[in-house]
Amino acid sequence: MPARLPIRSYQTAFILLFLILLAITVAGVSSNAYRRAAQASLDLSVEILAQVSQRIVDRAVEVFSAGDDYLVMNNLALGQNGIIDDRDVLFRLFWTQLQLTPRLQSLFAVDANGSLIQVRRQPQIVSRWLDRSADRAREGLIYRNHRFEPIAHIAGGATFDPRQRDWYQGAVANAGDLYWSQVYRFDTDGMPGITAARAVLDAKGRTSVVLGADVTLASLSELLTDQRLMHGAVPLIVDGRERLVAYPYAQNLRPGSASTQLPRVSDLAADWLVDAYSRYRDGSARVTGSGALTYIRTLTNGASYITYRQPFPGHLDSDWELFIVVPETSLLTSANRLLSESAVISLILLGVAGLAVWVLARRLFVPLAQLEHNTRRIRAFEFDEVVPVHSGFREIRSLDAAIRGLQHGLRTLEKYVPGDVARQLIASEQGAHPEVEVRDLTFFFTGIGQLAAVCQALPPERIAAVLSDELDRFTRVILRQRGTIDNYLGESIMAFWGAPIPLDDGPQRACLAALNCLQLESEVHAHWDEPDLPPPANLYAVHRGQALVGNIGSAQRMSYTALGDHVTLGSELRRLNHRYGTRIIVSGTAQKAVAERFWFRRLDVLPPQDASGPLALYELIGDRSRPLDVARASFIERYERGLKALLGEHWDLAEQLFEQLAAEYPLDPSVALMLGRCASRQRGYCQLMDRLNATACTAAGLTTASGDCASAPSDQGSDQ
Repeated sequence: MPARLPIRSYQTAFILLFLILLAITVAGVSSNAYRRAAQASLDLSVEILAQVSQRIVDRAVEVFSAGDDYLVMNNLALGQNGIIDDRDVLFRLFWTQLQLTPRLQSLFAVDANGSLIQVRRQPQIVSRWLDRSADRAREGLIYRNHRFEPIAHIAGGATFDPRQRDWYQGAVANAGDLYWSQVYRFDTDGMPGITAARAVLDAKGRTSVVLGADVTLASLSELLTDQRLMHGAVPLIVDGRERLVAYPYAQNLRPGSASTQLPRVSDLAADWLVDAYSRYRDGSARVTGSGALTYIRTLTNGASYITYRQPFPGHLDSDWELFIVVPETSLLTSANRLLSESAVISLILLGVAGLAVWVLARRLFVPLAQLEHNTRRIRAFEFDEVVPVHSGFREIRSLDAAIRGLQHGLRTLEKYVPGDVARQLIASEQGAHPEVEVRDLTFFFTGIGQLAAVCQALPPERIAAVLSDELDRFTRVILRQRGTIDNYLGESIMAFWGAPIPLDDGPQRACLAALNCLQLESEVHAHWDEPDLPPPANLYAVHRGQALVGNIGSAQRMSYTALGDHVTLGSELRRLNHRYGTRIIVSGTAQKAVAERFWFRRLDVLPPQDASGPLALYELIGDRSRPLDVARASFIERYERGLKALLGEHWDLAEQLFEQLAAEYPLDPSVALMLGRCASRQRGYCQLMDRLNATACTAAGLTTASGDCASAPSDQGSDQ
C-alpha cells in the first residue's frame, strides 16, 4: 500500500515542494563549500599547531640551554683557591644568574672532595655551603631576603654527599659534556625536577668541579600555563613511560592519584585528553592531514578532537614528547562562521522565495480552501457558516455555483428529515435502508387543546398564520435542546431525545423545551384580537421509555421515526391534561431523572401498563432555580397529602383535605376528580382513556351503579 503524505493542503504541498527543492540546492552548495572550508581550516590550524608546538618545545629547551650556558660561564669564574674560599663570589654570581632566568630552581658547584656551593630560590632564597676539605665536614645555610641580604645563619648537619647523586656521576662519566639527569625529587623542597650537570676537568683530565643547574617540572607547567593557545587547547609534556612531566595548572587530576610520584596521563580528570593520548598510543586513532603534517582525530562523548605531537630534540637525551589536544570546533571557528553566514543568507533567500511563491499560490489555493471549507460546513449541515468564494478562475466559480446548489438542496431536505439523521447518513457514507433499534427515549408531545373551536371562529389564512408562527417557534426551541422532531401531527409536534444521538439528559432537555414553549405562547398570542375567543392553549406531555426507532418505510420512501407502546402512552398523557386542568404532564419514569431540577406536583397514578407496575403522573410546575410562591407550595403540599391518603384508603383524611382544597380552588378539575373518588370510597386508578370498556373498569373495581367508571369522570373538552 503506497505511503500517504501527512500534508493535506495543496497550497502547503506546493510551497513546500518549491522550498524543499530550493533548500536541497542551497544545502548541497553550502555543504560542499563548508566541507572544503573546514578541511582548509583544519590544515591551516594544524600548521599553526605545529608552529606553536615547536615554539613551546624551543622555549622549554631554552630553559635547559640557559642552564648549560651558565654552567660554561661559571667554569670560567672558578678561581684557584677552590669553591669554598670563593663562595661569596659564587653566591653572588649564582643569584644574579637565577634572577635572569626565573625558571631555574638553583645553581650549584661540587668539587672532588664533595664540597658544595649552592644558591636556590625555593621554598626561600638560601645560599648553602658544604665543606668537606677538612677532617670534619661542616655545612652552613644563609637565608636571604629578595635583595640577597643575609637574614639568618643556620648550621647544617653536613650529612649530604653530592657525589652520590646520579647527576654527579653522570657528569663525571660524560667527561666535560653536558649530562641531563632523570626526573627525581629534590631534597630541598621535594618538588620533581631534573638536573643539568657538566664536569670541569683539570690539566690532567681529572674532574675538579661539577657545575649543575636544577630545573623543576613546575617551571615547565608554568611555561605551558602561560602559553596563549587557541580556545580549548591543552598542551601536555609526556615521557616514554606515559608520565606527565608537565601540564597546565587548569587541568585537574582524578581523586586518589598518587602524590609521591609523577602522575600518569590516565590520572587526568578530562576523559577526552586521556582518550586522545591512549588512542594515539594503541594506534586506534585515525591519522589524517595533508602534506608533511599529520595529526590524529578522536571522538569522545560525541565531540571530535585534534591531537598534534611534537617530540623534544635528541640532544637533550630524553624521551619527552609534547602533545597538544584541541577541540575540533575551536579549529573550525572560521568555517563555522562562514557556514552561519551562508545559512543566514540561505534563510533570507528561502524566505524571499517562499513569500513570492506564497503570494502566487494564494490566488489559486485560497479559493480552493474556501470551497473545501464550504463543503465541510454543508456536510455538517452548518449552512450559516458557508461563505461566498471569489476567484478570477472560471473553474473555481463554476465549482462554487455547484456547491451552492447542493447547499440549497440540503437545506430544503433538512425541513423534511431530522438534521442529526441526515448528518449520520452522510457521515456513514452508506445509503439509507429500513432498520430499527431499541433505544431508551424521552418523548415530547404538544398540541392545541381546543383546535375545533379555533377552526370554527377563524378564517383558514389566520389559522395557518397562527399555527405556522407557533410551530416555527416551538421547533426552534426543540432543536436548540438537541431534540429530534419525529413529525407534525396537524397542529401537534412529536419529538424525542436519545436518537439518533444518545443523550443522558433527555428528560431534562424535554422538560426545558416544554417550559420554554409554554412561555413562548404569550409571544405568539401577543396580538390576539378575538374578544369572544380566548387564545388557544397548548397541552404538553413528557414521557420516558424504550421504543423502536430508526428508518421505517419502504425501499422507495421511508422516515426516521419511533414506534411502540410508550409512544402511544406519551401521546395519551398529553390528552390527560384536559382531565386534571394542567398544561404539562410528566410521567414518573421521566420525573425520576429530573426531580432535583424542577418543581413537580404529583397528580395521580395510572393502572399498570406493563411488568414495571403503576405509572405515576406529575404536573411540571417550573424550574427550581425560581422559588415557588407560598400559596402554590401550600396547594401542592396539601394535594399530595390528600393523594397519599386516598391511595392508602384513609378516606376521611383524604376527603377532609380535598374538601378544604375545593373550598379554596372550586374550579380545579384535579381536586374535583379526587373528591369524587373519595365519595365512592374506591381506591382504584385513573383510567387512561375515556373509551376503556366496562370490563376493564369492573376489573379495576371502579364502576358505579350506572356502569360508568367512578374514578374517571369524562373530560371537560377532549381533543377534536
